[in-house]
Amino acid sequence: MSLLYFTETLTCSLALVAGFILGMSQVWYVGVLAKKIEPKFGGDIGFELAAAFSGIVYPIARYIEKKKFGR
Repeated sequence: MSLLYFTETLTCSLALVAGFILGMSQVWYVGVLAKKIEPKFGGDIGFELAAAFSGIVYPIARYIEKKKFGR
């Protein structure tokens, strides 16, 4: 089994991490989208963004995987 079969998993994992990073608001880092919600301290929306990004990317990645690999 090659790594190419895990394209759906890798793509969704990257979308998940991107959502966390863009929306997180911690003492040591405030993400770009978190700053837009509350400029001084940031609004911690990392979990919600990660869920939304994964929810958008998963069906697309699954469709491509089924079409390309037939599973």
